[in-house]
Amino acid sequence: MLRRGAAAALSQTASTCPGWRPVCRFFPRNYMTFSRPSDRPLKTPISEGECLKNGNLPAMRTGKQALLLVVGASLVVAQTACSRGAAKVDRTYAQPPLLSSDASAALGQQITALGQGFDGDIGIAVEDVQTGAVAEFDGRTFFPQQSVSKFWVALAALDAADRGRIKLDTPVVLTPSDLTLFHQPIANEIRTAGRYRTTLGALMSRALQQSDNTCNDFILRAIGGPGSVRAFIDANNIAGVRFGPGERLMQSRIAGLTWHQEYSLGDAFFRARAQVPLARRRAAFDAYVVERRAKLTPLAG
Repeated sequence: MLRRGAAAALSQTASTCPGWRPVCRFFPRNYMTFSRPSDRPLKTPISEGECLKNGNLPAMRTGKQALLLVVGASLVVAQTACSRGAAKVDRTYAQPPLLSSDASAALGQQITALGQGFDGDIGIAVEDVQTGAVAEFDGRTFFPQQSVSKFWVALAALDAADRGRIKLDTPVVLTPSDLTLFHQPIANEIRTAGRYRTTLGALMSRALQQSDNTCNDFILRAIGGPGSVRAFIDANNIAGVRFGPGERLMQSRIAGLTWHQEYSLGDAFFRARAQVPLARRRAAFDAYVVERRAKLTPLAG
């Protein structure tokens, strides 16, 4: 969950522009949606500006970012370009019915049963955003978050853009020295030409839409590294989140290795990992599971 602790930062970051208005800042808590002056699909150009064309994030003319954040199967950050002439349209959305107390109790019982019946360690949290009622199972225990951490990188980057520390339309060049490991679709484009030209905003889009580790790592370094993300989390009182050391260090430590950049090439990482004694790999993984770095709780926020 992204709870009210982050509301101030998201309200700052997702300021409205002509033709856009917040419909519901947290519905659910980790979702922000906007009404718009047209029924055209989100990927259709709006007036002078363009929103999410070809999966990229175009430069904004107002300097503020409008967020469309969805945590779950996918995460999307949309940066919108505003047109001075866009007309405001009032839209009314039907609210879902409130859960009765009996239904809330039944939901809590079902979640508890799911947690107790799971053969392993699991944490679950569900919140009724209208009443604030929460049903959870082991909701305050820290669990590995892996790629969910890209969400915090994106929020910290958007905050940095709002404060003028970075510009999302800044041109950047990625080379093989920027590659990380595991899932990185952009690697093929970098290897083919030896370098890849893009923008910080486009990298953020790919990091969240494709869960690209290299794109995420580049954004992380551009905003000052893990310390900047931790500072953002602390400044906005987002409880229950522990941000890790970044893709390279975290993934290599889990495997019982010390990171070397050549691990990003081909299957070098997998060959190196295969040489690590099984006992050492198991100890490294167990240490990662129990330590508090790179973790979050189901009730995070």
